[in-house]
Amino acid sequence: MPSSFKNPVLLVGNGSYQNRGCEAIVRGTMAILERTPEIQSNLAVTNGYYGDISSLESQRNAEVDSRILHKRLVSYPKKWSLDWFAEKANERCGVHFSARHRVLLSATKSAAFALEIGGDNYTLDYGFPQRLIDLDRWLMSKGVPVIIWGASIGPFGERPELEAKMMRHLARLKAVFVRESVTYDYLTGEHGLTNVSRFADPAFCLEPAAPAADSKALVADNPLCINISPLLYSYKSQVRKEPWAVQASDLNDWVNESAAIVSAVAREFKMPILLLPHVGSALPGIDDFSFLQRVASACVNSGVSDIRFPQKSLNAAESKYLISRCRLVMAARTHATIAGFSTAVPTVSIGYSQKARGINQDIFGTQEFCIPTKEFRAESAIAAVSSALAQETKLRAHLAGAAVKERASAMAAGTHLLELLASK
Repeated sequence: MPSSFKNPVLLVGNGSYQNRGCEAIVRGTMAILERTPEIQSNLAVTNGYYGDISSLESQRNAEVDSRILHKRLVSYPKKWSLDWFAEKANERCGVHFSARHRVLLSATKSAAFALEIGGDNYTLDYGFPQRLIDLDRWLMSKGVPVIIWGASIGPFGERPELEAKMMRHLARLKAVFVRESVTYDYLTGEHGLTNVSRFADPAFCLEPAAPAADSKALVADNPLCINISPLLYSYKSQVRKEPWAVQASDLNDWVNESAAIVSAVAREFKMPILLLPHVGSALPGIDDFSFLQRVASACVNSGVSDIRFPQKSLNAAESKYLISRCRLVMAARTHATIAGFSTAVPTVSIGYSQKARGINQDIFGTQEFCIPTKEFRAESAIAAVSSALAQETKLRAHLAGAAVKERASAMAAGTHLLELLASK
């Protein structure tokens, strides 16, 4: 390996493995890097992720890849702490104290590059990502090239002052690798950025792994898989609350509405339903598990009996295996839909943001199988599922070909990464 390509590689900006999509991004990225010449034989990774303080031990214990070392990042320091004062100095004086980023300091001394792997962090979906801008600036101050990796970005049009700030920041990065064409067109066409390339989401490279027998039994007869998240409440509600501010009681109506949709689909198609959570969290507005358990109970109470629910311990590869054995998947979580696309399962997206529209456009060339969140109800769900099942054979063949192309696209990101780092 040339001296300019030193390990460890830094992966930053992601969430914990409680979000199976975040895990899928890491696993897919590792698959890409380990097949990239000059990186593969020396691959070691420091994964700086955002998560609650209790997650670090479980994250490390759950890790099956000995090449990955996990470090927990702090989103924002406590007010009046030393790190808080250091951050204020960074902000006002243009200095670069390590402060909340110090857990990565030793890794920056030998890192070849840092990949920002959060997927959809550079949007307004979770508020303006100032913490990531701060992290990027700090990494660059240490001489570490920063590449946004497998992302959907924006749009920021509703906040013009933030849009201008974000575009200035993106232009300073080594590169921006986006995963779908809507983002690519937004950055290159509307804003004229020249450091942007389009490669498929790294999760297309995640290989499914068979879970334990009791979990495999859930999909023995190819049920219809549904993932509805509590996150959608924030987009359907007339008075929007940020997901972290949503309480369990706020979700009561959304639980009942979701149960009505699931029950209507089950009765219409007379198929068993697998409710598949994709994200775990202590926050009710984010946690799929507690939300879908409530939905399952409401469905059973309404007389729909064959509702199935997996164990919470399933990892991203095992969840992908379950999806791969389903007749069809209808999902809100992006990486649940990618699991469907990449295993040639007819997939209906419940799209609350730009990323769903962009990925569907790239996969299908149409929005036929993407239901906008505000239009998601029993009638639209039944119509989309009916259309997908009517074209099942055609869709499976199309998706099999698309999956090959998307995996090749994702893999090509590694080679392009090396070319960029080798250039001045």
